[in-house]
Amino acid sequence: MFDYYCRGFGFDCVEINSSFYHLPMAKCMASLVRRSPEHFSFMVKLYQAFTHNLAEASPEAFLHFRRGIAPLLDSGKLEGLLAQFPPAFLPSEDAREWLLYLREWFAPIPLFMDFRHRDWNTQDNLTFLQQEGLGYCFVDVPPVLPLPHFLPRVTNGVGYLRLHGRNRKWYRPQTSRYDYHYRERELRSVLTTLRGISPPPSHIFIFFNNCHAGAAVRSAKRFRELAAGHATPSLYGVHH
Repeated sequence: MFDYYCRGFGFDCVEINSSFYHLPMAKCMASLVRRSPEHFSFMVKLYQAFTHNLAEASPEAFLHFRRGIAPLLDSGKLEGLLAQFPPAFLPSEDAREWLLYLREWFAPIPLFMDFRHRDWNTQDNLTFLQQEGLGYCFVDVPPVLPLPHFLPRVTNGVGYLRLHGRNRKWYRPQTSRYDYHYRERELRSVLTTLRGISPPPSHIFIFFNNCHAGAAVRSAKRFRELAAGHATPSLYGVHH
């Protein structure tokens, strides 16, 4: 699947999601480095203990994670790390201190924050991220509380967008929250919004996660076709 992803589809970046559920293994990461094209790159999601179960975020777990991603870092193909927090992770002094703690563990690797509560979408919080050199990941999700609004902002010079679909049944049982097919007008609207980011980022990483029944692949391919006709910052890795 990975070979087809980067060679068959021609995408140039992938967001590794398995590292959220299991600490990454160096031999697996080294295999991805060997199998990927020369100019291919990676984003890696942080282990869930670092974002969801903070009591389990031991120094040993941090060291294990660092060792696991070392082949990606050594190869020069690691673009950054993604910290996806749950809705219960709310803005506070303790929360900000935790973000700085994560930065200390993973410096100098760029670190991007994906918040799932709209209380983070304030200028004060974005200014904090910018002052501390932390990246902001803006997400496209359905307008359901407490999920954040679509707020394209760049706090470390690099754009990071994740499109999860707009299925309003996000929190209902027995549904696939990622069951959503982006319409072309929606993709065009997203693209127009990205073109209006000011100041413009050096480049933008874009990942589709509306993965039910292969919708992400279709959305990503069409989005890339649309982007090819616009003067935008470089767009990377349009598939999750």
